[in-house]
Amino acid sequence: MDGMENLMPREKMLQYGIETLTDVELLALFLRVGTRRQDVLSYAQALLTAFWLTLRSAFR
Repeated sequence: MDGMENLMPREKMLQYGIETLTDVELLALFLRVGTRRQDVLSYAQALLTAFWLTLRSAFR
């Protein structure tokens, strides 16, 4: 699986299977594009981080 970390989520999924995707990569597939300031992977990471922080604080 050399070079797998250099692939974009769609290419990684097609080449190695959907089960190899991280949560961030899976969300990035659904989002398809980022923002003007963030690429899709950075945007997906930011959304997941915000979601988990919100969820964590809700159960304190």
